[in-house]
Amino acid sequence: GTQEIYYKDDSVLVISLHQDGRTLYPGTGFIDDIGDDNGKGFNVNIPLPPGTGNESYLYAFDEIIPGIAKQFKPEIIFYQSGVDTHHSDPLANLNLTFDVYHDLGKRMNNIVTSTCKKLVVCCGGGYNLEQSVKSYYNIVSGILDLKDFISEKNIPDRRMDDVKNVVYQVKKKLVDYWA
Repeated sequence: GTQEIYYKDDSVLVISLHQDGRTLYPGTGFIDDIGDDNGKGFNVNIPLPPGTGNESYLYAFDEIIPGIAKQFKPEIIFYQSGVDTHHSDPLANLNLTFDVYHDLGKRMNNIVTSTCKKLVVCCGGGYNLEQSVKSYYNIVSGILDLKDFISEKNIPDRRMDDVKNVVYQVKKKLVDYWA
């Protein structure tokens, strides 16, 4: 929905890191969906394969999001922090643990600090109530740079090569819009 609202708008940069739409409802958010008209290049999709774990998820984030965000120079950042990416969530098939949400919160704080210094955090997807609460706790803890966060055993990440390919394809698609 958010992608469609701003698809032709160059005043809003939409970046989405999510499970590949070929494997999950609603079947959207493909690399080629980069916007239209004035909004071309301002819609960035990073569709990850099922089974993506902490290391490869953070790799995709680090390789694409900070650089584009800094080039865009936002006035404010809205962080739609969906947590259906947690391994125990019944909807998606990604393998993130609680720890990664703390890491993502810290990374978002770094982006906000280096750009606009204004952040609104919106709670998004997450269909396992207990898991969602813990994940959101970690996001806020990371944003505030607190050392207290919920941890769990890491799940081996076997999708790094696939994620590196996705990152390569996304960068290739956006080369005319972002350095």
